[in-house]
Amino acid sequence: MTFKSYAWILPLIIIWPVLGAIVISLLPKVFINKIIKVALFIEAISLALGVIILFLFHYNYSSHLQFVLDKMWIPSLSIHLNLAIDGLSLSLLELSLLTFFSATVYSYAYPPKDSPRAFFTMILISQSAIIGSFCAQDLLLFFFFFELILIPIFLLISKWGGPARQKAAMKFGIFTLVGSFFILFGFLTLFFLPSHSFEIPILIKDAKLLPVEDQMIIFGLLSIGFAIKVPVFPLHSWLPDAHSEAPTAVSVILAAVVLKLGLYGFMRIAIPILPLAAIRFAPWMGAIGVFSILYGALACFGQKDLKRLVAYSSVSHMGFALLGIATLTSLGFEAAIFIMIAHGLITSMLFFLTNSIQQRTNTRDLDRLGGLSQLTPKLGWVIGFSTIASAGIPGLAGFWGEISSIVSSYIPALSTTKLEFRIFMVLAAIGTALAAGYLFKMFTKVCWGRPHGLVSFTKILDINTVEWISWIPLMVLITILGIAPQVLTTFTNPWSQHLAQLVQHFI
Repeated sequence: MTFKSYAWILPLIIIWPVLGAIVISLLPKVFINKIIKVALFIEAISLALGVIILFLFHYNYSSHLQFVLDKMWIPSLSIHLNLAIDGLSLSLLELSLLTFFSATVYSYAYPPKDSPRAFFTMILISQSAIIGSFCAQDLLLFFFFFELILIPIFLLISKWGGPARQKAAMKFGIFTLVGSFFILFGFLTLFFLPSHSFEIPILIKDAKLLPVEDQMIIFGLLSIGFAIKVPVFPLHSWLPDAHSEAPTAVSVILAAVVLKLGLYGFMRIAIPILPLAAIRFAPWMGAIGVFSILYGALACFGQKDLKRLVAYSSVSHMGFALLGIATLTSLGFEAAIFIMIAHGLITSMLFFLTNSIQQRTNTRDLDRLGGLSQLTPKLGWVIGFSTIASAGIPGLAGFWGEISSIVSSYIPALSTTKLEFRIFMVLAAIGTALAAGYLFKMFTKVCWGRPHGLVSFTKILDINTVEWISWIPLMVLITILGIAPQVLTTFTNPWSQHLAQLVQHFI
């Protein structure tokens, strides 16, 4: 069943940021000081469109595609302009809109030092590409948006990043391009198999026509490409450099939504189209997920740069999501979605806070920080709130996804892998303890004691109004999802059950 009502809204929400980018790029120099206000207006309209989608969405049918627009785009290549969303896409679409809005608001307090017109033009183009990726129901249309993200993010890091920005941007670009090669090769191979279509719904229906050997080759190709984007060990090395050098708004966008494209690719494309291969790859995916959990957590203990610590924590958190996906169960898929949303909210807060700390102290060095809770009590409180949320303390959003991922590992979909996944369950539980360790170590170094070394902490201001406006929506959602997770699971659970049932038919 598909719902074609209000099909205009998805093209509008994709095109609107591009129109905004064009307006900003054409603004005369006399309006140069108004650019950020124009960007805020564009983001506010985008967020309003997202709210309209929330009201129009049929939550009882969240496993079905809605707002469907399906038009032939390039007949000679059988490429369709096929846009639609379901429960999975809706959750990530709304996360994206909120993330870009919060990042733009925050930039009002800490604007780019030069070329603000180009900066916000790139931000808006990346927003359009990310939203398009979550709405595309054609493989080549997805790939178009997926690749389009690379250009503005690369430019944002290389132009407005830190001292080593060129190296970080090049590393990001090379890893992304290599991953894209594998994804494109996999997509083209799918087209030349029985379906002769790039449309995802058709490919899912014809999954049974693909021999398992072909499925495994294509799944391997797609897995490499998506794993780079997640990222998981050992394909993660671009992430710490990109985060540590990127401007704050870009770090937030990378962590909150760009990383989710890899996991989204597994759940939207690889698993439903290639279920036989997914079943055979599941134990390996679980093992890589657990290794990423432990590696990311242990790497955090060795970080002195606060921003790199938060970056490595993302490797660990995304490992929990991959473990949930690897179970091929409804609970595991639901856990992965919850982790993606919770991580997007919490890690956005941590990157915002990292920059706010650096702006006040001129350092991100954990060995030179200390005493912020006394000097800036409100900032210290928000750091504490975000720390315990990231640690997965019950009552906040970080808890439900990771505990569900661990629980789902107890009974995976494939009964012959129970022993392996129960070992994964124990190791993942150890990962949660390690997370608490490195996060509370970070908190004590930043907020307790006294400042060290050469840092002067005289006359530090507490949280300003713009920071509150940027952070409060994120903090409210972190709290709501922690107390009432059904706010999210109401429309992700039917979708998760649908995907689990689809895989179960092949077991």
